Amino acid sequence: MRRLRERKGLALEEAGALVEISKAALSRCEKKERTVKWPAVDVLCCECGASGQVRKTLVELAKGSAHERGSPCTSGRDRRGRHSAPGRWARSHA
Repeated sequence: MRRLRERKGLALEEAGALVEISKAALSRCEKKERTVKWPAVDVLCCECGASGQVRKTLVELAKGSAHERGSPCTSGRDRRGRHSAPGRWARSHA
């Protein structure tokens, strides 16, 4: 993801704002220190112009991370078990 973001010329702040996560959280995701919701990965791939295969691979990796870790960050639900939605950008461009 970092290579895609940098190739597009997006700063961490800009990319994070697209999916409503902090610069620090996105940085940790790029370093594989934290998982991220797959819809956020999908939005970032689209914004960064990833090819269909790269986008599919990254989204599948994000989905796999959610199932392996059972992480509330990636499961589509928040810590209280409520469904979480992708960021405003994703909703407005769906």
